[in-house]
Amino acid sequence: MAATFTPTNALNFAKRMIGDAPLDDTNLQLRVLNAAANLIHMAAPWRWSVGELDSNSIANGTIDYDFVDPTDVFYLLGGELNHADGKKDTLQAVSYLPNNTVIAGTPQQVMLVDADTYRVYPSPSGFAATFPVIRVFYKKKNTVITAGNVGTATTLLFPDEWFFVFEQACLMFAYQFINDPRGGSAQFAGGQSAFSGQWGVTMSLLQYMIEKEKPFFIDGIPSQG
Repeated sequence: MAATFTPTNALNFAKRMIGDAPLDDTNLQLRVLNAAANLIHMAAPWRWSVGELDSNSIANGTIDYDFVDPTDVFYLLGGELNHADGKKDTLQAVSYLPNNTVIAGTPQQVMLVDADTYRVYPSPSGFAATFPVIRVFYKKKNTVITAGNVGTATTLLFPDEWFFVFEQACLMFAYQFINDPRGGSAQFAGGQSAFSGQWGVTMSLLQYMIEKEKPFFIDGIPSQG
């Protein structure tokens, strides 16, 4: 996470770039900062935005497994079944699974049931006592920028090296809030996105960031989110 630069540094950058136009309302400042931070956070499964839930050994006939809530779970990215021989089976993250054990076999899907339980499907069947081990990965919630942490570097989950992208995203939203045409526009038509002005600068840098960062993989397949 950021060690030197703070959200306030990015806000000051944006204010200077817009010619010191009024951007002093505290609520407005925090909205600009949080919008920029969330834009980056949700763009990819960044290494700093991925966590792992408690591992569990498969229990035949058991579909729900408890974990200690790490408090920052946003949604599941997927998981793995790790067998004793080193083989791995991928678990696809889904939004809903049935609450029954009628269909049995090797689990292929996983869902978040509540704050401390996840469910696999189909119902595990034919496994030994301690293997395979279930590993489940999740997308972390972004840290909400508040008046209390806006001056703290560790508020930002991404490292300092990517702070310049955050600055440009803050500038984009600052332009939008003061209705400055330099902010440009975003359009989506025919399955294609098009950006102009500061929107274009920001989205180009975000794509550059995605290309340079190592994505989060599950069994060789890049996870989304």
